[in-house]
Parts: sequence; C-alpha cells; structure tokens
Amino acid sequence: MNKVVILDSVRTPIGRENGNLKDYPEYRLASLTMNELVKRTNVDPAKIDEIIIGTARQTCKPSNCAKYAALDAKLPDEIPAYTVQRQSASGMQALANGVWAVQNGDADLILAGGTENMTQVPLEIHNARFVFNEKTKIVFDPKRNAEITAQPVSKYGELTIESISANISQKNGFSQSELESYAERSLRRCSQHQPEGILPLTIKVKKEIIEINKDELAPTSTILANPADGAAVMLIASEEWAKSESQAPIADVLSVAVSAGDPKGDGLVGSEAIKKALQFANLPIRAIDYFFILEISAAQAMAVSAELLSMGLTEADIGEKVNPIGGALGVGNTYGAAGVILTHDLLMHLKDMDKQIGLSLVCAEGGQAMAMIVERR
Repeated sequence: MNKVVILDSVRTPIGRENGNLKDYPEYRLASLTMNELVKRTNVDPAKIDEIIIGTARQTCKPSNCAKYAALDAKLPDEIPAYTVQRQSASGMQALANGVWAVQNGDADLILAGGTENMTQVPLEIHNARFVFNEKTKIVFDPKRNAEITAQPVSKYGELTIESISANISQKNGFSQSELESYAERSLRRCSQHQPEGILPLTIKVKKEIIEINKDELAPTSTILANPADGAAVMLIASEEWAKSESQAPIADVLSVAVSAGDPKGDGLVGSEAIKKALQFANLPIRAIDYFFILEISAAQAMAVSAELLSMGLTEADIGEKVNPIGGALGVGNTYGAAGVILTHDLLMHLKDMDKQIGLSLVCAEGGQAMAMIVERR
C-alpha cells in the first residue's frame, strides 16, 4: 500500500449558531478553504484526482456540496467531487475515503474536508405535497430530529444527546458538578489557546467590515455542545507523488479506524475505534502525545477519558494529553466539519509543542465513532 501524507490543511474560524458566520453558506465556507489550501501548497489544481466533502445536514441546496463548492471555488470542471454523510463524523469520513483511495493507488492527490453551517439548516415540512392543514402538517427542525432519527425509535425510543449523555453519566457515575467542572475547563482552555492555520473571514456589522480570525466562544460553559458553523479541508497525497512534486508534507497518516456500538451511549464513546487505530498503526497508547476528542457532551468526553485510563494512561496524562486546548463544549460542534477541524487543530498543536504523534476521535449519532492517528513531520 502507498504511504499517505498530508500536504497541508486550512480551516475557517468556528462561529456560534446565529453568530459570526451565519451568512456564509456551507458551500461557501468549503470553497474559500479550498482556494486557500491550493494557494498555500501551490499545487496545480488540475492534478487533484477527486474532491470529497463531508456534510452532516445535507439538503437539496446544494444537493452535492462537494462539487458545488469546487465549482464555486473556480477549480477545474474536470475534477470529480462527491459528498459523504456519517453524521458528526462526516468530515472524518471524507478524510478516510481520501486516505483509502491514495493507499490503494486509486488516486495520487485528494482534497478532502468537511463543512457545515448549522445556522442555515432549513426546517423540513412533511405532508406539504398532499393535504396540508393544521391537523396534517409536520414541521421538523433537522438539527434536533437528526439525533432522534439516527436509530429506529421503535427499538431505542427517542434518543437525544441529552438522553444519551444521561445514560453515559449514570453508567459511569458522573455527578452534575463533575460534568459542569469539565465543561468549564473546556471553555477555559479554548479561551487560552488559538490554533494556527485559520483562514480569516470578513463580516459586515452595520457599515463596518470586520475580520474574523478567531473562534467564537460560547458565552457560558455548557455540558452539551451547541451547534456551530465552520469548515476545514486537507490535501492528502501519496508520499511518492509528494516527492515527485517537491511538496513538503506536514504529516503522515498512520491509521484510520471505525467502530460502532450501542446508540444509547457506548457506541459514541468510541473506545473500539481508538483500540483499532492503535492496532492498525502498531502503536502502544503511550506513544500518543495528544488526543483530540470531539466533545458532544461533557459526559461523553469524560467517558472517553475513563476508557483511556483503562487502556493505560494516568490521571496526569489525561489532564495533559486530552483536549489540551479545549473542545466543542467551548466553541461548539460543527458536525460535518468537526473531524477535520479537530485533526487540523491536532496537527497545529503538535507543531506548537514540538511533539510527534496525535489521535483525533469523533463520534457519530447512531452509536458510531472514527479515529485517525497522524504523525507530524
């Protein structure tokens, strides 16, 4: 199999729901990061074999966000592009698809990433094609309904992030004060650190144009991650191709793993994805310098830490290595973009701290999780 490298990555700031990025459609966030990534790497865009973008809240406008964004970015018409959906792991799935294509020799260069504007997700109206009145009309908020419909209601009941987090808390014996303390720590760490590689965006406030180059923090700590807007993309290539093009990669991809389990809680913790990623990379857990975990809730994030303890880390390791710059509880969950933003921030932090190996972990509604291990060059 071909060795897979990451040439570079770019992300937008993260905007709170109805916040700084509310007027940027998801395709526009993606197209802007695509252009910036091509510019930074000086890659000939005609050499990109395919574009893969993850979007969790897919709609008919645009129906194929990846291709629409590529055309909006004025990249060559000849580049194929498709959009993937694995809930909050959609962006990570796009990266994985790119990694596997390069590993197998099906492509030399893939542009992969994730994008989401949770602010602009439209309401769904059911029964409008037929008799539509006060008795028959059904209006859904997909942001909320996607949690419930991630698994059959007839089998699991109406699962929400709140109920799943309650199940996890009960199983692990987490108190309310412990959950609140974790959330406060996440927000505090976010406020103290600002990752590199962020593409500044502009917004208009009254008559003034303001540049946004930092993540928009939550106003107060919360034990459930709020929806957020943002995008991130990466260029994934074979090491051989990178050498032939005189490209200097920023990292190697050591492994990608997927797991699934009980949608009521255990599946979202993702311990099996971590174990499989370590096995595929042939690494012990203590070889990982940092773990960047998507925090959909304080309970889920704390449960991941508990699993890491059972795998051989110490309490001191957890405090130092797990989400050292905070997480989604501080800046919000960008869903389809979350895994790519998380991996981008991990690479930037490895560079800042002069460390080598990191693991990013994202969960996906329906009881799934994905993990990726990268090594900084």
